[in-house]
Amino acid sequence: MSSPAAKPNPAPEYSIARRNLITGALALGSISSILTATVINVVIPDIMGAFGVGQDKAQWLTTGHLAATTSSMLVADFLIRRLGRNNTYILAVALFIIGSVVGGVAPNFDQLIFGRVLQGMGVGITQPLAMGTLFMIFPPEQRGRAMGIYGMIIILGPAFGPFVGGVTADALNWRWVYFVPVPFSLTAGILGYFLLPGRNPKIERPPFDWPGYIFIVIFIPSFLIALTNGAAEGWLSRQIISLFALSFVTFAAFIAWQFYTPKRLLDLSLFTYPRFAMAAIISFLFGAGMFGMMYLVPIFVQVVQGYTPTKAGLLQMPAGILMALAMPVAGRLVDKGWVSWLFIGGLSLSVFSGILMTNAHVETAFWMFAGWLALNRVGQAMVFTPMSTTSLSALPPHLIGQGPGVMNFTRSIGSVFGVNIMALFVEQRWQTYRQVMTASQNAGNPETLEYLETMRRVLEQAGLSENLAEPASFYFLSQAIMKQANMFAFRDGFMMFAIMMVLALIPAVILSRTAATPGERKHPAKASPPEPLPAPAAE
Repeated sequence: MSSPAAKPNPAPEYSIARRNLITGALALGSISSILTATVINVVIPDIMGAFGVGQDKAQWLTTGHLAATTSSMLVADFLIRRLGRNNTYILAVALFIIGSVVGGVAPNFDQLIFGRVLQGMGVGITQPLAMGTLFMIFPPEQRGRAMGIYGMIIILGPAFGPFVGGVTADALNWRWVYFVPVPFSLTAGILGYFLLPGRNPKIERPPFDWPGYIFIVIFIPSFLIALTNGAAEGWLSRQIISLFALSFVTFAAFIAWQFYTPKRLLDLSLFTYPRFAMAAIISFLFGAGMFGMMYLVPIFVQVVQGYTPTKAGLLQMPAGILMALAMPVAGRLVDKGWVSWLFIGGLSLSVFSGILMTNAHVETAFWMFAGWLALNRVGQAMVFTPMSTTSLSALPPHLIGQGPGVMNFTRSIGSVFGVNIMALFVEQRWQTYRQVMTASQNAGNPETLEYLETMRRVLEQAGLSENLAEPASFYFLSQAIMKQANMFAFRDGFMMFAIMMVLALIPAVILSRTAATPGERKHPAKASPPEPLPAPAAE
């Protein structure tokens, strides 16, 4: 760090207007990325029908995006130091826009996934860049509030994204949802290029850990492919065992290499700080549950309750608005030192909402489900803001540059596994329920016989001949079984979410009992930045 005479924190050199403009530019780019994630979840049933794929394949639209996001997060710090924040931001936005166009015109499902991967690469660079920039341009006593305001702005994405996507899909078709975020991204990229600081010439251009990056890039897809195809190919098949072995070896090699190489992609010494380590565990489980729920809910209400994409999007809007309003409140409470209470309270609220959702059924009222989602989103708001600030304030100045990327990495890798595991879990539970319920439909079941007879009479009264009415009644019985099996499977998925949040409560309680550093006790968000940003006048 610089001498005592130098200013270690350049935040005062930035005017209030300048900080607000930078926050707005970063938030606009983040809205675009989050908008895409929530919009795609709403139109997944339409995409499944368009390309004739099942849920086991369709979940790659979300998982592939999140896997690319996770992988690219680790290069954000390298790109910032190599290119400067403005050039890195415009690069990330360009990748996102190209991915949107590729996905929007995709003639097949593989190209659709490739477009999502490109989008994810742009998002993965943007997220840690935004968090690190805000942490550095705002003085310590304003960082919690800044994170809260930033969070409030970007939450407008999931608040209005599903509704916008639903309306777009119903009015035009699902392809147009890929183009919805493009104008926002383009505007954010232009603003960011002129507002964000360029490369600091005082910072040495760092080398890049290519071996470590290759290890992690092999590990993530190999593990996810094995997990996704395990049930279909057989968990003990040669292909699945080979993929699991490859993922284990590359992950172990990545960890060993990070201890060995001086140019680390991921500084594992971050996890020697107890408060950061506990926050990282919470981040992983929180990401798994949050993104898993964002994936399941729109599919449930469309497949089980028969909602249109527009209605499915409208269902999530009140919860998103409440979450946006709760973000700045949570930021102020962080600045007052209420970090532990926010963690425990937010996770408890999320657990409660997940338990309530296990009661969802075909006839669940719109506003009741919207209320359950509102509880869930408010709980998320209470967790997200302290997670962003506490994790960084627990680190010494020389490690803060790695902090945002690592924290976003843990949350993102949690979301990758969360969506994948919850989608597969629901699919497996659906097959189990369908088999059990189908096996019970026999000549000895009076309820089955009564249903078939009632359906046969209804069809005959509707004008169907007797020869067609009987097979048609069996068809309707099969459809009813599938819908009922889907309902029970999604209920189990909601319970899995609640269990994940319960597990996250354990490190939250430990975090509340872990002593803060002297700097944290003085102020919960106090820490010096790892690199001095150029003063506005010098840009």
